[in-house]
Amino acid sequence: MNDFILYPISIYYYKQNIKKDGSTGYRWDYLRHDGKEQPDLFFTSKKGIKSIYFGKQINKEPRPGAPELCLWWNEKRALEKNGKTFKTNNATGVFMPDINKPGYGHGQINNNRDSVLIHINESNMMIMVFEKISNAEQLFRQWMTGAVRESVAYNNVMLDTESVHID
Repeated sequence: MNDFILYPISIYYYKQNIKKDGSTGYRWDYLRHDGKEQPDLFFTSKKGIKSIYFGKQINKEPRPGAPELCLWWNEKRALEKNGKTFKTNNATGVFMPDINKPGYGHGQINNNRDSVLIHINESNMMIMVFEKISNAEQLFRQWMTGAVRESVAYNNVMLDTESVHID
């Protein structure tokens, strides 16, 4: 049993966009989110559709040790890191480190360094955001051992479900 359980501040849900010809691409359309809004996890198209792109980095060979996958926006945004401002369309790189758990990954949002945990299957994607947790790799290991809940703790109330009894 884990003595400490982590809850995300928000969870985003997406469905893979299917084109008119039945093919799929990199676009994942926003369905909803629970908890705090995280504007770095979507862009809004000219048609008013909220989405995020997910896949291998396009036109860019990742440097050694960098993630091969990423989440990105439809246009570049100004970000600040270490006191410097730069423009990028990359929301976060995504590592999927465990071949025994395909579709499970982690990353850090470039704009604010919050960690994210990602679960993706053929047509659905869930992204959990953990505010002010900078070690996404350690968070991922905790998720794989059951120390992370896939739900948002509302009103800052977290009950130990093993100690709650209804008579």
